Amino acid sequence: MKAKFFGEFLIEKQVLTVGQLESVLAYQKKNNTLLGELAVRANYMTDRQVIDVLSAQEKTGEKFGKTAVQMKLLTMEQLKKLLLIQVDSHVYLGEAIIKAGLINGERVNKYLNDYSKEVRKQEIIFTQQLETIPVKDILYDIIDITVNYFSRLGVLVKADSVVVEDEMPDESLAHVFFSSQIIDKVNYHYGLIFDENSLNSIMDFLVGVNSRSLTIEEKHDNMDQIVFNINYIICKRLRKNGHKTRHRAAGSLPSKRNRIAVIKMKSIFLPFYMAYYS
Repeated sequence: MKAKFFGEFLIEKQVLTVGQLESVLAYQKKNNTLLGELAVRANYMTDRQVIDVLSAQEKTGEKFGKTAVQMKLLTMEQLKKLLLIQVDSHVYLGEAIIKAGLINGERVNKYLNDYSKEVRKQEIIFTQQLETIPVKDILYDIIDITVNYFSRLGVLVKADSVVVEDEMPDESLAHVFFSSQIIDKVNYHYGLIFDENSLNSIMDFLVGVNSRSLTIEEKHDNMDQIVFNINYIICKRLRKNGHKTRHRAAGSLPSKRNRIAVIKMKSIFLPFYMAYYS
């Protein structure tokens, strides 16, 4: 679980400015084609079928290709061909930086090595923090599912740090979204917690318009659905791992609760929190 993104690392080292990174990320996004778009170009799928797969993905958390094959909209042979095309044309961040003339290849490799060393140190610290929490085994799965779910939506998210709190991490985190689980007859609650700016920045990306044009109810409806979907996938995996698990609807933070495991999540936008408690 990488606590830092390479671009953020380069900004901290004063190698790139925020504006330069945004420009490089825009170039990268423009040149990296999604699998669904490639499938339409190859006449393997229609636009409508791509939308159907994306809708199914929200409920399963599975990759686009696997979901399309399961829905019999792609064959395995077609998927393999598309993946080869996608990998061959993929532009990595370091490559985009070099093409933009911001850093030469030798320096990019040096910074990548420095970044990898720092990431490994942070991963050790995070693992040590997680080991102190009673539900650590479940949390590993939950973090993995949360990160992968947002990745499917195009939002890069990484777990940064974990603490155990008696209360919410910060009073300014006014936007709280929770969904409950019953695991082996014990009630657990999974949630995502945002301040105003972090909720708006993620909504801007997810809905494709300025989120300030949405009402607070519309923002909450969108995030409630995301939390519900993630919790559904969590329960599905826990059942697969042998737990008797029941998924429950989204809701607000109950007034009575035990201590909360709070994971700070760093995103390509602003940080937010993931909470898990019984």
